[in-house]
Amino acid sequence: MKKHRIISFILTLVLLLSVTTTAFAASYTYSPFVKANYNQPARLTSYTVAHGLDLSVHNGEIDFAKVKSAGVNFVILRAGYRGYGKSGSLAKDTRFDTYYTAAKKQGIRIGVYFYSQAISEAEAVAEANYTAQLIGSRVPDLPVFFDYEFAGVSDGRLDSAYNAGKLPKAKMTAIVQAYCNQIEKLGYVPGVYSNTDFLNNKYNYKDLDSKYCIWNAHYTSYNSSTGRYGCTSYAGNMQMWQYSASGKVNGISTYVDSNFLYEEPMKDIMSGGKLEVEDIASRAYTGSNIKPSPKVTAGGTTLVKGEDYYVKYENNREIGTAYITVVGVNDYENCREIRKAFNIVPTKVSNLVQTNRSTNSVTFQWNAHADATKYRIQRYNGSKYVTVTHTANTQYTLDGIAPSESVKIRVAAVKAVNGKNYVGKYDTPVEMTATPGKVTSVKKTTNNNTSVRLQWAAQDYASYFEVYELNYNLQKYEFVKRASRNHITLTGLKMNTRHTYRIRAVKVMENGNKLAGEMSEGYTAYTSPSTPVIRSAASNSVKHITVKWKKASGASGYQVMWSTSKTFKSNYLTVNVNKADTVQKHLKTAKSGKKYYVRVRSFKKYGDKKIYSNWSDKLVVNVK
Repeated sequence: MKKHRIISFILTLVLLLSVTTTAFAASYTYSPFVKANYNQPARLTSYTVAHGLDLSVHNGEIDFAKVKSAGVNFVILRAGYRGYGKSGSLAKDTRFDTYYTAAKKQGIRIGVYFYSQAISEAEAVAEANYTAQLIGSRVPDLPVFFDYEFAGVSDGRLDSAYNAGKLPKAKMTAIVQAYCNQIEKLGYVPGVYSNTDFLNNKYNYKDLDSKYCIWNAHYTSYNSSTGRYGCTSYAGNMQMWQYSASGKVNGISTYVDSNFLYEEPMKDIMSGGKLEVEDIASRAYTGSNIKPSPKVTAGGTTLVKGEDYYVKYENNREIGTAYITVVGVNDYENCREIRKAFNIVPTKVSNLVQTNRSTNSVTFQWNAHADATKYRIQRYNGSKYVTVTHTANTQYTLDGIAPSESVKIRVAAVKAVNGKNYVGKYDTPVEMTATPGKVTSVKKTTNNNTSVRLQWAAQDYASYFEVYELNYNLQKYEFVKRASRNHITLTGLKMNTRHTYRIRAVKVMENGNKLAGEMSEGYTAYTSPSTPVIRSAASNSVKHITVKWKKASGASGYQVMWSTSKTFKSNYLTVNVNKADTVQKHLKTAKSGKKYYVRVRSFKKYGDKKIYSNWSDKLVVNVK
């Protein structure tokens, strides 16, 4: 048993226990894809049946969510193929990665197959190596199958070799074994896909079905008297049966190959015997041979190294992919070997520090790493670390940060070995903080004769804001008050006075240090003068009102308003009295015999700017 077998077996077992779309085969099984019943071989009727498909680029765009809902429990995906022309070039199925990702997202079990046209053992081994390359780091839930069949054309390389007598039964069997043995060495559970004719007549099938997973293709005929399709005539061991190429499944526009999977025999194949080995985490390079000792169990019992098994190591010194092989002894000597891979990766990057900042960026650097081809930079997004970029430099500026925003950064060395990147261990992440932004858009929202309320543009990541007031005598700004948000009310001010403020944002960092942003431009606000007391309002002649008030201390003048509306929202007029000592005004009304309302407020002039007090109480007058 090899490196991916235990993982695949566990996934298969878990899904077997949780699958709701399977049923016991009994004497026949209903196909949800063909909408018909199929007789089952008597030797398989006690097993649980799962329904699935095999797919390749020819099936086009697929909605795997709909496929899952249609009752598809597993898919066997074509990773690649050898062309049937004379050159026999190897090629990748262009939809393999897309299908694999989408099926995995839906929780559909996945197996893999490679369409072969090999005419020698060496070609079969090359195809196995290429298949493993296409699978990459992914772990299929089901076997990796060798799809060996004629192309159906007279000049096909496999067809031609067979017709020329170059591929007797022993030779074809050896080619199948070469692929399967190599794929097993590479850590996968091997399987053979062939039609019944191949299995019965082109191979020594007993040399295959005792060692490998068998996927038999046999499209039987419909029997109108029984209302069922016939049973396959293949008599050997098998774990899967492809019974039709005419299935229809929601989410796929083409006809699809339809398959039964027999869960219990498949579980036995995936288990590969009794030994199970836990996964091995990546190890940091030490310069010496690295010899992990993973937990090995059999049937839930933890085995003892040296008594029940021994371990062999390969490529376990340098950065790259290393392997261990667990070999059973004594009571476990008949168990299959388990070969597992683990990565040896670069050690941690050191001395990651922030070196500069702006209002929308942070700059940081780290020590050069002797084994690094490049470096991976990651940023924490609130739930996980995501890769920002890769760089060959030892300094980087991360842009697009909000003012005062803090980000957690980590860096790892990456070394490329034979085209594969090995990402090193990460050191402790470092929090880095952008400079607070300059406070802008300062304005007065309300004021009275002893207070002003200021507001400015928010900065989401600022800890607080500091407000400073200009000391006109000393001509310098002095700290007044701290604001936790982007507004503040300043109270206890003198009536009828001018005040100039500047504001800055402050960020308190993780280490307690504080960063202050650039001060805002100066903003001048005023407290209002006192509100005058209205003394009287009388109409002593037609269409005239005389209004009188008490003098307001410090006022430059007054404004008088009169209206037929007691809310002063319509039909009103105003007039300014520009002398502070004038405390009465004669008003002319538009109408006689009407009720008018009158009120007064004072103002203070600062250059061309007037600061008004609140309005006085209103008086009502019946105009002559």
